[in-house]
Amino acid sequence: MAEKIATASLSPSAAMKLAISEAKKGHGWVSPNPVVGCVILDHSGNLLSTGYHKKLGGPHAEVEALQQIKDPHKLKGAHVFVTLEPCSHFGRTPPCAEALAKLPLKEVTYGLLDPNPKVSGRGAEILRKAGITCTGWSEILREKTKEIETELNELAEIFLYNQRQQKCFVSLKVASSLDGKIGMRSGESKWITGELARQQSHVLRAQYDAVMIGKNTFLKDDPSLNVRLPSYEKHINSVVILDPRGESRAKIESSKLARVRPLEKIFIATLNDQNISGTKDGGPRVLRIRKTSGGKLDISDLLAQLWTNEIKSIFVEGGAHSFAGLLAAREFQRLHLFMAPILLGGAHGASWTQYFGGEKMSDLLALDGTEPTQFGRDFYFSLKPS
Repeated sequence: MAEKIATASLSPSAAMKLAISEAKKGHGWVSPNPVVGCVILDHSGNLLSTGYHKKLGGPHAEVEALQQIKDPHKLKGAHVFVTLEPCSHFGRTPPCAEALAKLPLKEVTYGLLDPNPKVSGRGAEILRKAGITCTGWSEILREKTKEIETELNELAEIFLYNQRQQKCFVSLKVASSLDGKIGMRSGESKWITGELARQQSHVLRAQYDAVMIGKNTFLKDDPSLNVRLPSYEKHINSVVILDPRGESRAKIESSKLARVRPLEKIFIATLNDQNISGTKDGGPRVLRIRKTSGGKLDISDLLAQLWTNEIKSIFVEGGAHSFAGLLAAREFQRLHLFMAPILLGGAHGASWTQYFGGEKMSDLLALDGTEPTQFGRDFYFSLKPS
């Protein structure tokens, strides 16, 4: 199989799709950088190499792909496909645009411009000045497809949002019955969705810097909230507990959260009038959040403080109070909804939206998304606010 792939001639669409597939391998390892994939074709369109950004501070996708090519003569007239415009500035690594500009390439095609206004377009300009044709995917009308454009934007959506808005990207993850219930009012909730859906939830969890839960979810379930997949054995994410009165503080050290991550990776978001011990005594980080007029945590202040603590993306996993606060504030960018083909009913079931809602139809929250996919018997919807 490897030999067949190595000699395969790829169309531009196939090459960019392969670059997208490569990029996804970097999920969970490169934040706050974006995941990026690269594919290099020789002068005849045959596949020379692939690469992706593997870890923060490590070589970028273009360099990874170049390192696979032992004979530099094969790069004469080559065509490089990369999901994001080659970088033009010195960061943790040297600029990729300058490295590519020194090679006998014919063309570079990038999926998206770098969203950073300070560098956007500069990488492409470096390549053009070196005599290399450099084109954005949206400029190639003959190969322009809605599917690839959508994949490119979704691949980089967290990075794009971070750069453009300078704010945390927030996703809600819900596992419910068909009638929107996330458990029984008694607190029983395991398991609504099946094993395949739960595995996919771990794949998604790995893509975010932190998991957010409410105080009740922590106290009732004592979750670990780590990524329990073999390929993410060394992955350590942060956790944020929404806890206005700081009631979770006394149980943090003995919790499952603390067994699988350092205490400094645990944030407790409390109201700013609470005197809760935290980071200074070697405990978790305590964020003192201002109050809303209703005495609740101010979501915008919370997200701003997480941003300053290098949390660029958040995966919210419950409970209903947490979902309600973010929904009401419209402070989320995506909803990952898993629905099991079961009914729990309203008599004893607890809904994930039970604390959210307006009084009129005009108060509704509209969402856009693609057709659902299935994991086992469960349906999965990926949605975002309209």
